[in-house]
Amino acid sequence: MTGPWKRPRRGTARRHVDGFTLIELLVALTLFGLISVVVMGGLRFGTRVWETGETRAQAAAEIEAVQGILRRYLAQATVPRLLTSDTQDVALFAGVEESLRFVAITPAHVGVGGLYQVQIAKADGDGQEDGSLELTWRMFRPDDPRAIEEDPGEDDTLAAGRRTLLTGVRAVTFAYFKSEGPGFGVAEWEETWEDNDLPGLIAMDVEFAPGSGRVWPVLVVQTRLSGGGR
Repeated sequence: MTGPWKRPRRGTARRHVDGFTLIELLVALTLFGLISVVVMGGLRFGTRVWETGETRAQAAAEIEAVQGILRRYLAQATVPRLLTSDTQDVALFAGVEESLRFVAITPAHVGVGGLYQVQIAKADGDGQEDGSLELTWRMFRPDDPRAIEEDPGEDDTLAAGRRTLLTGVRAVTFAYFKSEGPGFGVAEWEETWEDNDLPGLIAMDVEFAPGSGRVWPVLVVQTRLSGGGR
């Protein structure tokens, strides 16, 4: 019987089996390992770049928010009239290179609206650690204009309190723009200011520890009642 259905004799046909040799398998595994290393390295690099960008964005947003708070307070600085003769010589706007104390008009939505004494200064850290930027406030009392110098304590109230605005602060520097004559015709920056007349401009700079990734754009604010500088 002949035909395509006829079973061939045993041993007459060679069976071909396809497969990988040991060398081919080793080469494939090596290439797969190299590709995995490259892919994982790219993923790690991309993750680090994303984390760095996210950290910088958060730091920039934090500094922008703090500058917005300080700008509102500084723009509302004023010099109220004291009621008693014993306090006439007290400087209600007292600024030095490292700190600033002044009286500001605080809107009611912040707490209790009215006049508050505000202090912006650097608080020292523990040991070798960098300090922090602190905002202290106390309701203004014409009969006791030095009340801001008292510690408001741990528990904040509507009349007094303290807030830490930034940590990891190495230095805080203020400067005050003094003008003589209209239009800032003759003007210069002063390191200190202690007068019952406001400076035309207030500049504030903050220095962070190297490598912190935070940058403070110099904050310059025109005072509310400066009248363009006096």
